[in-house]
Amino acid sequence: MFLLVMRRSIRFLTAALALLVLSALQNTTEVAAAQSNDTETAVALGSVRDTPAEQVLFDALNTTRAEHGLAPLQRDPALDQIAIEWTTEMSPSGSLSHRGDLRQQVESRVTSEWMRIGENVGWGPSAEWLHGAFFDSAPHRANMLGDYNRVGIGALLEDDGYVWVTVNFLDGPDLPNPIQPSPNPIEGLSADAWAVSPDGVVTPVGDSPFLDDPSGLPLQQPVVGIASTPTGDGYWLVASDGGIFAYGDARFHGSTGAIALNQPIVGMAPTATGDGYWLVASDGGIFAFGDARFHGSTGAITLNQPIVGMAPTATGDGYWLVASDGGIFAFGDARFHGSTGALSLAAPIVSMASTPSGNGYWLVASDGGVFTFGDGGFAGSASGSGGSVVGMTPADTGSGLDYWIYLSDGRALGFGDDATASSPVLDSTASITGVAVRRG
Repeated sequence: MFLLVMRRSIRFLTAALALLVLSALQNTTEVAAAQSNDTETAVALGSVRDTPAEQVLFDALNTTRAEHGLAPLQRDPALDQIAIEWTTEMSPSGSLSHRGDLRQQVESRVTSEWMRIGENVGWGPSAEWLHGAFFDSAPHRANMLGDYNRVGIGALLEDDGYVWVTVNFLDGPDLPNPIQPSPNPIEGLSADAWAVSPDGVVTPVGDSPFLDDPSGLPLQQPVVGIASTPTGDGYWLVASDGGIFAYGDARFHGSTGAIALNQPIVGMAPTATGDGYWLVASDGGIFAFGDARFHGSTGAITLNQPIVGMAPTATGDGYWLVASDGGIFAFGDARFHGSTGALSLAAPIVSMASTPSGNGYWLVASDGGVFTFGDGGFAGSASGSGGSVVGMTPADTGSGLDYWIYLSDGRALGFGDDATASSPVLDSTASITGVAVRRG
């Protein structure tokens, strides 16, 4: 089955994800024995081989097969080579197509003892999204869950962060030394953080100390966010009316609690010094306190979707706002690296986090899908975690993790170095509206 081919010249004008599927070919004859091919593939100009994306797709594919009671696929280096060669052919043309000589390539370079061959090719904003899109398409899913035992994957990462991929499926003799999926989650890794619920209950995680909370006070509006000080010895809570509660070495610098807001506050971000903070409302209105400087807002703009979060730059001289459709608004020294605003998302964006360099950011959707831009590398997603995502934060430098994703059922999931760690934040009956990693 063939779907619409998308060309590079029009791809930014459509929200559709480009995919093609090649149904299984049946083998009825035997030809020459397989031979290996170690020739290096020339990578297309403006793109590089994306081996992390290949690993993500391989791991996700076998996870999906396991969920459906199927045996895992063996990663075949010879099929990988055929796949990356074809991806390199597609990327410069901007068009998706199938390899016309796939059968001949398999028979001459892999094995003549094959029973069936299949191929999925696609283009999209991330490996995780491509996996989900493949699975949501019946013919692509048929290959993913098909009667195969080997797979080859070749992915290219473009300068704009988009990924081209070819996935070749094969049913043939088992490999003597197949490549294994990523290792199991890191054991014993946990976050030092604080979680807050709508009624203001703060729960410490790991070695974070409890510094008090407003749970015993008659709150006018629910708590919607929490942010830690740079020292790690304090935190602020913010309510939807912009009321601020400061504990530990966090200092009160002002609030909007006495102001009639056009829209509710949805988040906050501290400055690098800890001597100020910004509050952001759902219409993108920005309120700056302490040494936080106002660099602009979307308060006077008619938004397609409401603002759901913000992230400061590394210098503190700018910030990004993110809307629920993944639209990005950059102010001050914040630079625009891309967005999901023109894409059809399976679930709304709920949070963002900036990279340590300030040259990129991650977005996370409520279903756990992660979207990367700039130098924000993809380290994994919370898709399939069984919980609804409420937030994300960057991990501490040197921790081996890139970012933490927080679920409403009380779990913190850390991603980095091809590993995922889960740490209990609250019990399963709790509701979380915000989490802050302890700094310092």
